[in-house]
Amino acid sequence: MKKCPLCEKDTTTLHRRSHLLPEWMYSEVYDSRHKLINVKVDRRHVNKKQKGYYETIICETCEIESQVYDRYGSLILGNKNAQAPEVASIVVAQRSGHTSTGDQHYSHWQNVDFCKLQKFVYACVLRSHLAEQKEGNYLLVDKHFKRMRELYRNPQCKDDSTYPVQVVKFIDADTTKNLIYLPFRNKIDGHSVVEFAGGGYMFRVFVSSHRKPSHVTEVMLNASGSLYMLHFSIKDVGTFKSTLPVLVELAKKFPDP
Repeated sequence: MKKCPLCEKDTTTLHRRSHLLPEWMYSEVYDSRHKLINVKVDRRHVNKKQKGYYETIICETCEIESQVYDRYGSLILGNKNAQAPEVASIVVAQRSGHTSTGDQHYSHWQNVDFCKLQKFVYACVLRSHLAEQKEGNYLLVDKHFKRMRELYRNPQCKDDSTYPVQVVKFIDADTTKNLIYLPFRNKIDGHSVVEFAGGGYMFRVFVSSHRKPSHVTEVMLNASGSLYMLHFSIKDVGTFKSTLPVLVELAKKFPDP
């Protein structure tokens, strides 16, 4: 008998192939030979894969539940079915505002299912953390893992501020589309975040115990179902700006067929 680290219930077996990130996030990054380029930012590791990353980490029940949230993410972010009720109910307004660095484009999403979208993002982080633990690494210190797991398991879904979720939409249409970033630890203005990207979006989860800055709380996924999504070129996002030399090398190492 084993104990599932996500639900903490006893189970005879763990699901053999749990995606760390769901397959829909990879769908746009496969080349004509069904290959993808993956970058592990924190370890500056690059490889080419036939499929996404799988691990044996959670029980069958948790796997089935997480697929519900993965599906919701695919519907509203992956453009899989514009007629689905989950998509049709969302109102998206395209906006722009002038900043010190120029015009900033963004979109305001309303009527988002906060519970499902938050749990989709948390599931990606928690699965990846458990996979890292198998290798002797971690994404979350123990207190944050336990607290995020508690929020993930809580059916009430009212807490949007303990671990705020920020989503950025990439506007690029170049070779950076065939990159996916697995979750990794990062620091932004002194705050610890777990960050990952795929499917044309970047996700940040702020896991710092400190008070979150206003520029985070104003655009984060809100329990009311509101989300302000900034639109950036990949070259203007801090994480990717520092890794652009790697991306340039990738274009040489893995040329298009």
